[in-house]
Amino acid sequence: MEQIQKLEEIKSKEEFVIVEQPQVPEFSIRSQHTKNLSEGQSAHIEAILNPIGDSSMTVEWFFNSQPLRAGHRFRTIHSFGFVILEIIDLRIEDSGTYTCVATNDYGTSQISVNVECVETEKGERPHFTTQMQSLSGLREGQSAHFECLLSPVGDSTMKVEWYHNGQPLRPSSRIKLLSDFGYVVMDISYVHCEDSGEYVCVASNKYGSDTTRYSLQCSPSKKIIRDTILPESMEQITVLEGYAGYQTQTFVTTSETQAPKFLSQIQNVSNLIEGQSAHFEAQLIPVNDPELTVEWYLNGKPLIAGHRFRTFHDFGIVVLDILECDGDDSGVYECRATNRLGTDTTRATLECKCKFVLTIRFHLTNSY
Repeated sequence: MEQIQKLEEIKSKEEFVIVEQPQVPEFSIRSQHTKNLSEGQSAHIEAILNPIGDSSMTVEWFFNSQPLRAGHRFRTIHSFGFVILEIIDLRIEDSGTYTCVATNDYGTSQISVNVECVETEKGERPHFTTQMQSLSGLREGQSAHFECLLSPVGDSTMKVEWYHNGQPLRPSSRIKLLSDFGYVVMDISYVHCEDSGEYVCVASNKYGSDTTRYSLQCSPSKKIIRDTILPESMEQITVLEGYAGYQTQTFVTTSETQAPKFLSQIQNVSNLIEGQSAHFEAQLIPVNDPELTVEWYLNGKPLIAGHRFRTFHDFGIVVLDILECDGDDSGVYECRATNRLGTDTTRATLECKCKFVLTIRFHLTNSY
């Protein structure tokens, strides 16, 4: 028993001597799980820190050179010479450099470990699968229609912007911009020569961007008067301004007393292949009749609303766009305008051929 007691006394003295020896903090990495981690996983850093029994030792953690904020997802341990950092439910913003700094009365030491978290699902940058086609030889007063396809379709973060000759293009009563369900459209009604130039459509998300470029050329028309027709006399202008309210009221009243009339007709669309789009457009008066209703019919039945059918009626322009046509879309389309004084209609035929039928015909032709 005496020998055992002596051994215990010697051991305690040895441990006392080890603790009291001057020693700068020293790290040694034991294990780490920090590379190529996915969202929701856990990161783990474990190291051994000497000296073990130093009561003056302080341990601090830093993230990208800033003190690590406390939180339920971050667990730190310093006990019996072990230093541990665990990050649970990992997120992309947790990626970075984690540094552990140990300080005692004799000096400072530190270790740094990089944590990498990658997205579970990799996104797709925008890509125009088809391009806008340029138009030339237009005359003022005509209309212009541009369309193309864009992927990915279901990206809610996608942003689509238009530019004309380097300047941002905004929608107006003449210019309609549409980006929906992978379908990108620009319609210009009553084209002016100022609309000529280069157009750029830019689609972007957090993964990248893509562009489609196209041009429009419009020649001026002598029929359009560009100079002011108001008298130059300030007295006459003042008189006209005084009757502005009366003139506005008279204009609206005149429009309401006119039955609908299509100034131009929608045109037939033929030889359309499945997957392409169709565009119908016509001019309608009166322009400012609040009671005027415009309805579309297919083969005599009301056209069923859906994400593939886009209708537009404004500023005397009536438009129907059909996205990604199929064989069932073939038939007679009718646009019917009605107010309390009458009704007018315009009709056109759409012919869309299925790709499967075209393929069979091609093989049969080659077999002969």
